[in-house]
Amino acid sequence: GVGTRYPAYATSMGRALLAFEGEDVWAHYLNTCTFTSFTEHTVTSKSELRRILEEVRKAGYAVIQDELDYGLISIAVPILDETGRSLAAINCSTSASRVGKDELIRTRLPALRNAARFIETGLRRQPFLLHSVHPG
Repeated sequence: GVGTRYPAYATSMGRALLAFEGEDVWAHYLNTCTFTSFTEHTVTSKSELRRILEEVRKAGYAVIQDELDYGLISIAVPILDETGRSLAAINCSTSASRVGKDELIRTRLPALRNAARFIETGLRRQPFLLHSVHPG
């Protein structure tokens, strides 16, 4: 619902946001976060999460399946500023019974990437809108 919050480590959007932050943000997050398992698949290891964030940064997207809740699969891409820092993220989620990970990536990732680039272009053309997605 509106206003629902989930921890970044267990969501595709959270991982897409974290992956494109600096080492100082990663260190702070990993050292201050309390990791709770939502399912038996939830990644709660700091070293494993760091490895995943590095993969997300290389691939440009994050995928989770059965980590926040059983049957939930989600893919997210970051919306980046001109320096490559994350401003926001967009995602698509569905039931894992409807689509597998490979199909989710194949069918949803291109649309998410196009939407993110469209938003990034709009923010660069209208920089006064940046306060809408990032306070700094």
